[in-house]
Amino acid sequence: MPAVDLHQRLQVLQHAILLIDKPRGSTSFEVVSAVKRLLKTRKAGHSGTLDKSASGLLVVCTGRATKLTRYFLEERKRYTGTVQLGVQTDTDDGTGTVIAERSVDGVTEEDIRRTASRYSGDVHQ
Repeated sequence: MPAVDLHQRLQVLQHAILLIDKPRGSTSFEVVSAVKRLLKTRKAGHSGTLDKSASGLLVVCTGRATKLTRYFLEERKRYTGTVQLGVQTDTDDGTGTVIAERSVDGVTEEDIRRTASRYSGDVHQ
């Protein structure tokens, strides 16, 4: 079987749907820019922005496949997160500077589940 050179492999990705594990610290725009640069294409876009501090699946479409991005935007998504109890930051997220700390003594698993349930389920953004 003949070996396929890199150029031929990259040609296949000119009109593709790419599933990219976006790392924390990179913006969705930066990931799309890297894809454009690597594939030497001008046409690429993502199907929903992930926050810079978030990691997760970023759907990137290239070339003619960019017409499909709207279908991915309409699909249901699932998010998970991590919470640090007893800490408040100036940005109300993990990227800020800690401005207050409180004891979490007496907080039960049931308390956490009850509070977390308010942030579960279908949310329209």
